[in-house]
Amino acid sequence: MLKMVSFLPRTTKTPERFSPPPPPPEPPPPSHPPPLPHPPQHL
Repeated sequence: MLKMVSFLPRTTKTPERFSPPPPPPEPPPPSHPPPLPHPPQHL
C-alpha cells in the first residue's frame, strides 16, 4: 500500500518530465500555388 502510494506520484510526474517534445507543425500541403507579386490593378 505504501509502495503504491509513493509510486503513484512518480508515475504521474514521469510522463511530464520525460515526455518527448511536441512534433513541429508540418507545413500545409501545396494545394494552391504561392501568391505571385502582381501590380495592384484594382487599387
